[in-house]
Amino acid sequence: MNLKEHDCQKLSEPPVCRPDERSEEESPHVAQHGEILRTLPNDKKEQGMTHDAPAITEFTVHNVRNLARVHIQPHSSLNIFCGDNAQGKTNLLETLSLACCGKPLRPVTSTAELITFGQDGGKIHLRCGGGVPFDIDVALRPKGKVLRLGGKALRRFAQLADRIAVISFVPDDLGIVLGSASHRRKALDQLCGGLLPAYVDWYRRYERALIDRNRLLKEGRASPALRAPFDHLLARTGAHIIHFRLRAMRVWLPLLQRVFDRITGGSVPVHMAYQSTLPIDPDTIPEPAALTETFAAALQRHRDEEQRRGLTLCGPHLEDIRLLLADKPARQVASRGQARGLVLALKLAHLRAVAESRDCCPLLLLDDVMGELDRHHAQRLLQTLQQCGAQAFMTTTHLDHAPDMPHRLFWIQGGEVTLRQ
Repeated sequence: MNLKEHDCQKLSEPPVCRPDERSEEESPHVAQHGEILRTLPNDKKEQGMTHDAPAITEFTVHNVRNLARVHIQPHSSLNIFCGDNAQGKTNLLETLSLACCGKPLRPVTSTAELITFGQDGGKIHLRCGGGVPFDIDVALRPKGKVLRLGGKALRRFAQLADRIAVISFVPDDLGIVLGSASHRRKALDQLCGGLLPAYVDWYRRYERALIDRNRLLKEGRASPALRAPFDHLLARTGAHIIHFRLRAMRVWLPLLQRVFDRITGGSVPVHMAYQSTLPIDPDTIPEPAALTETFAAALQRHRDEEQRRGLTLCGPHLEDIRLLLADKPARQVASRGQARGLVLALKLAHLRAVAESRDCCPLLLLDDVMGELDRHHAQRLLQTLQQCGAQAFMTTTHLDHAPDMPHRLFWIQGGEVTLRQ
């Protein structure tokens, strides 16, 4: 989630709670979060989840990147797209991401970049099974996208969130282990958004409050009286973000440990902990009211330095997750293969948490997932994929052996896809 300047209020007016900014007791979404996040997945379901997943049964693409015309009937379990580099494997996954959540796996500056060169537009069609079948259609135009669900136009892709969810892995996700804190915050925020719809609204409010407060500090107009309402709104919204993150971590950690043990054979213990900029015990989950007071006190302690630097120096936007392998920082000790295995374990644990909270398993998009994994760990990963119960779409440049699980293997060359088995 990025901070957007156009979300700012005018600084000539103190920040106020907008009409939709009800307290957690008043919000119907937030009122449910305790039940969602207190409930850990049931061990009885662990060996094979039976959620009513909206599996994709048909998949058609016209004029998206180098995919001129593709029609696929995927397997309900694992689908492997094999081919040399630069043949369209990642493009194929991007069309699925575009259709399900409105954005490709790689950043673009405009929709025009997604349309096949020389064409006026592109089309993506998905037919999804599950309990109640439905169709998703996306028309790509140089100036934007048009989304239809069952033939009915939708204004926002967020309206699909209750129907279908996607969890993806791309090689850049190695930054979650090897990169800066922003990668880890993003991964945690995505999990929170999947578990609790209200989280996204709270985060947007926090973003706006942070932008407003930082601008006030930079302009040198931050007298105590003028800054007070900005501090209050930042502390209140930030407290909810931290509270929700701590609850999500409580769910995520045991799932990560189980999945990572499966991928690695239990050879290396893994642990993670939330690192807050506030003086709180990460093993506890303070209520938002208590966190608001703690956050407000921290803002007071940093007051002089923030005034000098023109920045807010504490809060969710600066916090991190500490990932440990055998009690040592993973960022320092993990090999490339271990880092990939750990990121995949985080993604699959994310999938499991969302599947249990929604009783519906997300789709998995895995780009170049076998890179830097030896054969032993690749086999374990495939076994773990089978156990997770999700419909998965995976790309690779080579496949040493056929997976011992139901699957379909496709070959892709020059944007053309053929079924191999």
